[in-house]
Amino acid sequence: MNAAKRSIATTDHNNNAGRKIAVIGGGLGGLTAALAFARQGAEVSVYEQAAALTEVGAGIQITPNGARALDALGLADALSAKGLRAQAVMPMDGLSGATIARFDLTAQVPAYRFFTAPR
Repeated sequence: MNAAKRSIATTDHNNNAGRKIAVIGGGLGGLTAALAFARQGAEVSVYEQAAALTEVGAGIQITPNGARALDALGLADALSAKGLRAQAVMPMDGLSGATIARFDLTAQVPAYRFFTAPR
Protein backbone atom coordinates (compact mmCIF):
# COMPACT_ATOMS: atom_id res chain seq x y z
CA MET A 1 0.00 0.00 0.00
CA ASN A 2 1.44 3.40 -0.94
CA ALA A 3 1.88 6.21 1.60
CA ALA A 4 -1.22 8.13 0.50
CA LYS A 5 -3.46 5.09 0.92
CA ARG A 6 -1.90 4.26 4.30
CA SER A 7 -2.59 7.80 5.48
CA ILE A 8 -6.22 7.65 4.36
CA ALA A 9 -6.68 4.23 5.97
CA THR A 10 -5.46 5.40 9.37
CA THR A 11 -7.67 8.50 9.46
CA ASP A 12 -10.86 6.93 8.10
CA HIS A 13 -13.36 6.89 10.98
CA ASN A 14 -14.69 3.45 10.02
CA ASN A 15 -11.30 1.74 9.77
CA ASN A 16 -10.21 2.45 13.36
CA ALA A 17 -13.13 0.85 15.20
CA GLY A 18 -11.81 -2.12 17.16
CA ARG A 19 -8.15 -1.47 16.28
CA LYS A 20 -5.55 -1.77 18.99
CA ILE A 21 -3.46 1.41 18.99
CA ALA A 22 -0.32 2.08 21.05
CA VAL A 23 0.56 5.73 21.61
CA ILE A 24 4.09 6.36 22.81
CA GLY A 25 4.23 9.47 24.99
CA GLY A 26 1.63 11.04 27.24
CA GLY A 27 2.29 14.66 26.34
CA LEU A 28 -0.08 17.01 24.56
CA GLY A 29 0.38 15.31 21.18
CA GLY A 30 0.17 11.76 22.49
CA LEU A 31 -2.94 12.35 24.57
CA THR A 32 -4.63 14.20 21.71
CA ALA A 33 -3.88 11.32 19.33
CA ALA A 34 -5.14 8.82 21.91
CA LEU A 35 -8.39 10.75 22.36
CA ALA A 36 -8.92 11.00 18.60
CA PHE A 37 -8.41 7.26 18.08
CA ALA A 38 -10.58 6.38 21.10
CA ARG A 39 -13.41 8.57 19.79
CA GLN A 40 -13.26 6.49 16.59
CA GLY A 41 -13.74 3.29 18.57
CA ALA A 42 -10.11 2.15 18.77
CA GLU A 43 -8.73 0.40 21.84
CA VAL A 44 -5.92 2.77 22.85
CA SER A 45 -3.00 2.23 25.23
CA VAL A 46 -0.80 5.21 26.13
CA TYR A 47 2.78 4.49 27.19
CA GLU A 48 4.60 7.20 29.12
CA GLN A 49 7.97 6.92 30.84
CA ALA A 50 7.06 9.34 33.66
CA ALA A 51 5.53 7.78 36.76
CA ALA A 52 2.73 10.37 36.77
CA LEU A 53 1.40 13.05 34.43
CA THR A 54 2.20 16.29 36.20
CA GLU A 55 2.80 19.88 35.22
CA VAL A 56 6.42 20.76 34.62
CA GLY A 57 6.02 24.48 35.16
CA ALA A 58 6.06 25.52 31.53
CA GLY A 59 3.26 27.33 29.75
CA ILE A 60 1.97 26.38 26.32
CA GLN A 61 0.33 28.26 23.53
CA ILE A 62 -2.24 26.84 21.16
CA THR A 63 -2.55 28.46 17.77
CA PRO A 64 -5.92 28.69 15.99
CA ASN A 65 -5.05 25.64 13.84
CA GLY A 66 -4.29 23.60 16.96
CA ALA A 67 -7.48 24.88 18.60
CA ARG A 68 -9.50 23.70 15.59
CA ALA A 69 -8.13 20.18 16.02
CA LEU A 70 -8.91 20.20 19.75
CA ASP A 71 -12.36 21.68 19.05
CA ALA A 72 -13.08 18.78 16.68
CA LEU A 73 -12.42 16.47 19.65
CA GLY A 74 -15.00 18.33 21.74
CA LEU A 75 -12.53 20.28 23.89
CA ALA A 76 -13.52 23.86 22.96
CA ASP A 77 -15.37 24.60 26.21
CA ALA A 78 -12.51 23.26 28.34
CA LEU A 79 -10.00 25.37 26.38
CA SER A 80 -12.11 28.49 26.81
CA ALA A 81 -12.47 27.89 30.54
CA LYS A 82 -8.77 27.28 31.23
CA GLY A 83 -6.88 29.43 28.74
CA LEU A 84 -6.14 33.11 28.45
CA ARG A 85 -7.19 34.67 25.17
CA ALA A 86 -4.15 36.32 23.63
CA GLN A 87 -4.37 39.98 22.67
CA ALA A 88 -1.00 40.23 20.92
CA VAL A 89 2.44 38.71 20.57
CA MET A 90 5.44 41.01 20.72
CA PRO A 91 8.79 39.40 19.82
CA MET A 92 11.68 41.13 21.57
CA ASP A 93 15.39 41.43 20.89
CA GLY A 94 17.16 39.11 23.32
CA LEU A 95 20.06 41.47 23.93
CA SER A 96 18.45 44.89 24.08
CA GLY A 97 14.94 43.94 25.20
CA ALA A 98 13.51 46.17 22.46
CA THR A 99 10.19 45.15 20.91
CA ILE A 100 10.76 44.06 17.31
CA ALA A 101 7.12 43.88 16.19
CA ARG A 102 3.57 43.57 17.52
CA PHE A 103 1.14 41.04 16.10
CA ASP A 104 -2.52 41.71 16.93
CA LEU A 105 -4.26 38.40 17.72
CA THR A 106 -7.69 39.70 18.73
CA ALA A 107 -9.32 38.76 15.41
CA GLN A 108 -8.10 35.14 15.37
CA VAL A 109 -10.90 32.58 15.16
CA PRO A 110 -10.74 30.39 17.08
CA ALA A 111 -8.85 32.43 19.64
CA TYR A 112 -5.12 32.19 20.09
CA ARG A 113 -4.78 30.95 23.69
CA PHE A 114 -2.06 30.70 26.32
CA PHE A 115 -2.10 28.19 29.16
CA THR A 116 0.12 28.28 32.23
CA ALA A 117 0.68 25.83 35.03
CA PRO A 118 -1.18 26.88 38.18
CA ARG A 119 1.08 28.08 40.98
